[in-house]
Amino acid sequence: NAGELWTGRITIIYFFQNVKMLSLFLSVCLVLKRPKSFYIGLFVANFLIYFPSLTIYFRRRAFLEFFFALALAFFFVRNKTFPRFIVVSGVLVASIGVFAIGSLRSVAYDKDLNRYTMPSFSELTEIDFMAYAPFISDVPSPEVRTGTVLVEVSNSETELSYGRQSWNRLVFQFIPAQIFGAAFKRSLSFEGVSPERLINKGGYQTGLGSTNTGIAEAFMEFSYLGCLFFGLFGWLMGLAWRYMSAGFVMGGAFYIIGIIPLTISPTAYPIYPVAYAAPQFALLFVVIFGYNLFRRKATEPVPYYGT
Repeated sequence: NAGELWTGRITIIYFFQNVKMLSLFLSVCLVLKRPKSFYIGLFVANFLIYFPSLTIYFRRRAFLEFFFALALAFFFVRNKTFPRFIVVSGVLVASIGVFAIGSLRSVAYDKDLNRYTMPSFSELTEIDFMAYAPFISDVPSPEVRTGTVLVEVSNSETELSYGRQSWNRLVFQFIPAQIFGAAFKRSLSFEGVSPERLINKGGYQTGLGSTNTGIAEAFMEFSYLGCLFFGLFGWLMGLAWRYMSAGFVMGGAFYIIGIIPLTISPTAYPIYPVAYAAPQFALLFVVIFGYNLFRRKATEPVPYYGT
């Protein structure tokens, strides 16, 4: 850790792990089209990549990615949707489980080993999930409390960052210290811009598994005009949906890559769709460009030099 920014191998792993949903979606599409053993093996490999995030780290994004990859592949290939009973049941279960993420991660974290391990079934059953449900409990969730404190301090102290926090997140995401050096990476970042500093200034400590929320960070950036983050991304996703519905492959790819970060950004951070989707668009561009180049060379006529 270099100051407030990660450095080392973890940043490289974090960069490339953002492309896994596109791979999962494509493998599901292949299985639905032609359930050959090779395609099934690709799906199993992609599932194993997600397995730790689903069963050990309890990542919200991993659950959403896995669900949307299955649902959108089913819709894209078969032009069908999941039965309403499955969707409604899944939403209810997710609504209860998502607010207990902090407790799930606490159970999975082994303090003696200083790492996360898969919790046992008995440890999971000891969690009172209903106690965290907002429609049952009157105790505010950690994210709501954290976001409220951040908005209150940003508003009362008029300490708006005017996009500097989003810039710092993009520097963290796309400038590898292994190549350019930690000092250069730090020099590109704005100092003193930290939601955690404002939250601590408000006399509140965040808990394990909670976030600052993207809504609060958007307010910290541009006050009420921070809502334009979500309005712009929402408009782009609506445009992508229309192209996807019309059968355009690139529109479908844009929608599939963008739906997860846009769904998570209100609880993560406002610039999250850019930080998350850019590596996947880069990979998609390389694949399409390479395929077209290979196909063009394969179809070029062989010159004849005979007499």
